[in-house]
Amino acid sequence: MSKPNQTTPITIVLNVLRPIADWFVEHTTALKIEFEDSFDGKTQAKTTADKLESAEETFKREQKEDRDITEGRDNLIEDVKMLYHSILASTKRRAKQKGASKNTLKDFKFGPPSRIRSISDAQTFLDKLKNAILLHKDLLSKGKDRTSGWLKEIEVLDSAFKALVQKSAKENLETSTAHKLRNQARDNAISFIDDMELAALSVLTVDQKPYDDLQIIFSSQNPTSPTSQKIQEDIPNELDTDDTTEE
Repeated sequence: MSKPNQTTPITIVLNVLRPIADWFVEHTTALKIEFEDSFDGKTQAKTTADKLESAEETFKREQKEDRDITEGRDNLIEDVKMLYHSILASTKRRAKQKGASKNTLKDFKFGPPSRIRSISDAQTFLDKLKNAILLHKDLLSKGKDRTSGWLKEIEVLDSAFKALVQKSAKENLETSTAHKLRNQARDNAISFIDDMELAALSVLTVDQKPYDDLQIIFSSQNPTSPTSQKIQEDIPNELDTDDTTEE
Protein backbone atom coordinates (compact mmCIF):
# COMPACT_ATOMS: atom_id res chain seq x y z
CA MET A 1 0.00 0.00 0.00
CA SER A 2 1.30 3.50 -0.84
CA LYS A 3 -0.01 5.33 2.22
CA PRO A 4 2.77 7.50 3.72
CA ASN A 5 4.55 6.41 6.87
CA GLN A 6 7.43 7.65 9.05
CA THR A 7 10.01 6.75 6.39
CA THR A 8 8.22 8.56 3.57
CA PRO A 9 9.97 11.74 2.36
CA ILE A 10 8.42 14.89 3.82
CA THR A 11 7.63 16.26 0.37
CA ILE A 12 5.45 13.26 -0.40
CA VAL A 13 3.70 13.44 2.98
CA LEU A 14 2.85 17.06 2.19
CA ASN A 15 1.68 16.13 -1.30
CA VAL A 16 -0.75 13.68 0.29
CA LEU A 17 -1.92 16.03 3.03
CA ARG A 18 -2.82 18.95 0.78
CA PRO A 19 -5.39 17.10 -1.37
CA ILE A 20 -7.00 15.56 1.73
CA ALA A 21 -8.41 19.01 2.54
CA ASP A 22 -10.52 19.02 -0.63
CA TRP A 23 -11.18 15.29 -0.26
CA PHE A 24 -12.79 15.89 3.13
CA VAL A 25 -14.99 18.67 1.74
CA GLU A 26 -16.11 16.49 -1.15
CA HIS A 27 -17.05 13.60 1.13
CA THR A 28 -18.25 15.57 4.16
CA THR A 29 -21.74 14.08 4.08
CA ALA A 30 -20.49 10.52 4.43
CA LEU A 31 -17.61 11.33 6.78
CA LYS A 32 -19.81 13.31 9.18
CA ILE A 33 -21.44 10.00 10.08
CA GLU A 34 -18.16 9.21 11.86
CA PHE A 35 -16.94 12.68 12.89
CA GLU A 36 -18.56 15.17 15.20
CA ASP A 37 -20.23 18.12 13.48
CA SER A 38 -17.60 20.49 14.88
CA PHE A 39 -14.74 18.63 13.21
CA ASP A 40 -13.29 20.61 10.28
CA GLY A 41 -11.25 18.16 8.24
CA LYS A 42 -10.31 20.73 5.61
CA THR A 43 -8.80 23.14 8.12
CA GLN A 44 -7.17 20.31 10.05
CA ALA A 45 -5.48 18.99 6.90
CA LYS A 46 -4.20 22.43 5.92
CA THR A 47 -3.00 23.27 9.43
CA THR A 48 -1.21 19.93 9.79
CA ALA A 49 0.48 20.40 6.41
CA ASP A 50 1.50 23.99 7.17
CA LYS A 51 3.08 22.98 10.48
CA LEU A 52 4.99 20.13 8.86
CA GLU A 53 6.20 22.31 6.01
CA SER A 54 7.36 25.01 8.42
CA ALA A 55 9.13 22.48 10.65
CA GLU A 56 10.88 20.93 7.65
CA GLU A 57 12.03 24.33 6.37
CA THR A 58 13.42 25.19 9.80
CA PHE A 59 15.26 21.88 10.02
CA LYS A 60 16.78 22.32 6.55
CA ARG A 61 17.87 25.84 7.44
CA GLU A 62 19.60 24.56 10.58
CA GLN A 63 21.30 21.83 8.55
CA LYS A 64 22.64 24.45 6.15
CA GLU A 65 24.01 26.47 9.06
CA ASP A 66 25.70 23.30 10.33
CA ARG A 67 27.31 22.81 6.94
CA ASP A 68 28.47 26.43 6.96
CA ILE A 69 30.14 25.86 10.33
CA THR A 70 31.83 22.71 9.04
CA GLU A 71 33.07 24.60 6.00
CA GLY A 72 34.36 27.39 8.23
CA ARG A 73 36.18 24.87 10.40
CA ASP A 74 37.79 23.22 7.38
CA ASN A 75 38.92 26.59 6.03
CA LEU A 76 40.50 27.48 9.37
CA ILE A 77 42.28 24.13 9.49
CA GLU A 78 43.71 24.83 6.04
CA ASP A 79 44.94 28.19 7.36
CA VAL A 80 46.69 26.36 10.22
CA LYS A 81 48.40 24.00 7.80
CA MET A 82 49.54 26.87 5.59
CA LEU A 83 50.88 28.83 8.56
CA TYR A 84 52.75 25.78 9.83
CA HIS A 85 54.44 25.11 6.49
CA SER A 86 55.40 28.79 6.24
CA ILE A 87 56.91 28.86 9.74
CA LEU A 88 58.68 25.53 9.22
CA ALA A 89 60.24 26.70 5.97
CA SER A 90 61.48 29.91 7.58
CA THR A 91 62.79 27.98 10.59
CA LYS A 92 64.71 25.57 8.34
CA ARG A 93 66.23 28.50 6.47
CA ARG A 94 67.31 30.32 9.63
CA ALA A 95 68.60 27.13 11.29
CA LYS A 96 70.72 26.39 8.22
CA GLN A 97 72.14 29.90 8.09
CA LYS A 98 72.94 30.04 11.81
CA GLY A 99 74.22 26.48 12.07
CA ALA A 100 71.59 25.54 14.65
CA SER A 101 71.34 22.02 15.96
CA LYS A 102 68.94 19.49 14.47
CA ASN A 103 66.99 19.59 17.73
CA THR A 104 65.66 22.97 16.68
CA LEU A 105 63.77 21.47 13.76
CA LYS A 106 62.69 18.46 15.82
CA ASP A 107 60.81 20.80 18.14
CA PHE A 108 58.74 21.92 15.15
CA LYS A 109 57.86 18.40 14.07
CA PHE A 110 54.99 17.30 16.29
CA GLY A 111 52.94 15.32 13.82
CA PRO A 112 51.95 16.14 10.24
CA PRO A 113 49.24 18.83 9.98
CA SER A 114 47.35 16.50 7.65
CA ARG A 115 46.22 14.66 10.77
CA ILE A 116 44.22 17.66 11.96
CA ARG A 117 40.58 16.61 11.75
CA SER A 118 38.80 18.62 14.42
CA ILE A 119 38.80 21.96 16.18
CA SER A 120 40.41 20.32 19.20
CA ASP A 121 43.18 18.89 17.01
CA ALA A 122 43.81 22.31 15.50
CA GLN A 123 43.94 24.05 18.88
CA THR A 124 46.41 21.49 20.22
CA PHE A 125 48.53 21.88 17.09
CA LEU A 126 48.56 25.67 17.41
CA ASP A 127 49.57 25.42 21.06
CA LYS A 128 52.54 23.21 20.17
CA LEU A 129 53.52 25.54 17.35
CA LYS A 130 53.40 28.53 19.69
CA ASN A 131 55.56 26.76 22.28
CA ALA A 132 58.13 25.82 19.63
CA ILE A 133 58.37 29.43 18.47
CA LEU A 134 58.80 30.71 22.02
CA LEU A 135 61.39 28.02 22.76
CA HIS A 136 63.56 29.09 19.82
CA LYS A 137 62.65 32.77 19.78
CA ASP A 138 66.29 33.85 20.05
CA LEU A 139 67.23 31.99 16.87
CA LEU A 140 64.08 32.96 14.99
CA SER A 141 64.47 36.62 15.95
CA LYS A 142 67.84 36.93 14.24
CA GLY A 143 67.74 38.63 10.90
CA LYS A 144 64.20 39.57 9.90
CA ASP A 145 62.20 38.95 13.09
CA ARG A 146 58.85 37.39 12.16
CA THR A 147 58.04 35.80 15.50
CA SER A 148 55.63 38.53 16.59
CA GLY A 149 53.67 38.18 13.37
CA TRP A 150 53.54 34.40 13.68
CA LEU A 151 52.39 34.55 17.29
CA LYS A 152 49.73 37.07 16.30
CA GLU A 153 48.47 34.79 13.52
CA ILE A 154 48.34 31.89 15.97
CA GLU A 155 46.36 34.03 18.41
CA VAL A 156 43.89 35.07 15.71
CA LEU A 157 43.38 31.48 14.57
CA ASP A 158 42.97 30.24 18.13
CA SER A 159 40.34 32.93 18.82
CA ALA A 160 38.52 31.97 15.63
CA PHE A 161 38.42 28.33 16.71
CA LYS A 162 37.13 29.26 20.17
CA ALA A 163 34.35 31.33 18.62
CA LEU A 164 33.53 28.46 16.30
CA VAL A 165 33.27 26.06 19.24
CA GLN A 166 30.63 28.26 20.87
CA LYS A 167 28.76 28.73 17.61
CA SER A 168 28.90 25.01 16.87
CA ALA A 169 27.48 24.11 20.29
CA LYS A 170 24.63 26.57 19.78
CA GLU A 171 23.89 25.31 16.28
CA ASN A 172 24.00 21.67 17.37
CA LEU A 173 21.34 22.38 19.99
CA GLU A 174 19.19 24.30 17.51
CA THR A 175 19.51 21.55 14.90
CA SER A 176 18.63 18.87 17.43
CA THR A 177 15.56 20.83 18.52
CA ALA A 178 14.50 21.47 14.92
CA HIS A 179 14.93 17.77 14.13
CA LYS A 180 12.71 16.73 17.03
CA LEU A 181 10.03 19.27 16.12
CA ARG A 182 10.14 18.17 12.48
CA ASN A 183 9.73 14.53 13.51
CA GLN A 184 6.83 15.42 15.80
CA ALA A 185 5.13 17.33 13.00
CA ARG A 186 5.68 14.38 10.65
CA ASP A 187 4.25 11.94 13.21
CA ASN A 188 1.21 14.17 13.63
CA ALA A 189 0.76 14.28 9.87
CA ILE A 190 1.00 10.50 9.52
CA SER A 191 -1.42 10.07 12.42
CA PHE A 192 -3.89 12.43 10.74
CA ILE A 193 -3.63 10.58 7.43
CA ASP A 194 -4.16 7.26 9.22
CA ASP A 195 -7.20 8.69 10.97
CA MET A 196 -8.70 9.85 7.70
CA GLU A 197 -8.29 6.39 6.23
CA LEU A 198 -9.88 4.74 9.25
CA ALA A 199 -12.77 7.19 9.01
CA ALA A 200 -13.21 6.34 5.32
CA LEU A 201 -13.20 2.65 6.17
CA SER A 202 -15.74 3.19 8.93
CA VAL A 203 -18.35 4.52 6.49
CA LEU A 204 -17.89 1.89 3.79
CA THR A 205 -21.39 0.55 4.32
CA VAL A 206 -22.74 4.01 3.53
CA ASP A 207 -20.38 5.19 0.82
CA GLN A 208 -17.35 3.46 -0.66
CA LYS A 209 -16.14 6.46 -2.65
CA PRO A 210 -14.35 8.31 0.20
CA TYR A 211 -12.07 5.32 0.69
CA ASP A 212 -11.51 4.79 -3.04
CA ASP A 213 -10.68 8.45 -3.61
CA LEU A 214 -8.30 8.48 -0.66
CA GLN A 215 -6.42 5.52 -2.12
CA ILE A 216 -6.15 7.42 -5.39
CA ILE A 217 -4.51 10.29 -3.53
CA PHE A 218 -2.07 7.88 -1.90
CA SER A 219 -1.14 6.13 -5.12
CA SER A 220 -0.86 9.29 -7.22
CA GLN A 221 1.33 11.15 -4.75
CA ASN A 222 3.30 8.18 -3.41
CA PRO A 223 3.46 5.58 -6.20
CA THR A 224 5.76 3.18 -4.40
CA SER A 225 3.61 0.09 -4.49
CA PRO A 226 0.74 -1.44 -6.48
CA THR A 227 -2.37 0.68 -6.10
CA SER A 228 -5.07 -1.78 -7.02
CA GLN A 229 -6.00 -3.56 -3.84
CA LYS A 230 -9.39 -4.87 -2.95
CA ILE A 231 -11.10 -3.18 -0.05
CA GLN A 232 -11.91 -6.59 1.36
CA GLU A 233 -8.17 -7.25 1.65
CA ASP A 234 -7.49 -3.91 3.34
CA ILE A 235 -10.17 -3.96 6.00
CA PRO A 236 -8.70 -6.77 8.15
CA ASN A 237 -5.29 -5.05 8.13
CA GLU A 238 -6.69 -1.67 9.13
CA LEU A 239 -9.10 -2.95 11.78
CA ASP A 240 -7.03 -5.82 13.13
CA THR A 241 -7.06 -6.08 16.93
CA ASP A 242 -5.74 -8.45 19.54
CA ASP A 243 -9.19 -8.94 21.02
CA THR A 244 -10.52 -12.48 20.98
CA THR A 245 -13.98 -13.69 21.85
CA GLU A 246 -14.25 -16.71 24.08
CA GLU A 247 -17.26 -18.96 23.72
